[in-house]
Amino acid sequence: MADLEGIIAGLTSKRTAAERYLKALTGRNGPLMEFETLAWQAVVDHASISADGTVTFFLRDGSEEKEYVQSGVRSYRRRGAVNAEVCAV
Repeated sequence: MADLEGIIAGLTSKRTAAERYLKALTGRNGPLMEFETLAWQAVVDHASISADGTVTFFLRDGSEEKEYVQSGVRSYRRRGAVNAEVCAV
């Protein structure tokens, strides 16, 4: 019986998330033309970034979207100790 209650709770949660998503998008004329925080929060649950540059977006409806992001950032190299005399104000 506890398993069934857990399944029902999970499905209820997904339904609530879907209703929230639809409410956030209701009344729009066409696609979003700029970033909107509320739309993002309504759609995306969380994201995961892999070492190879793949970003996986976990959506609130339970689906996943993967996107590869090319690295435009130089790799980090530790520099030597900072000279305190140079940094002194």
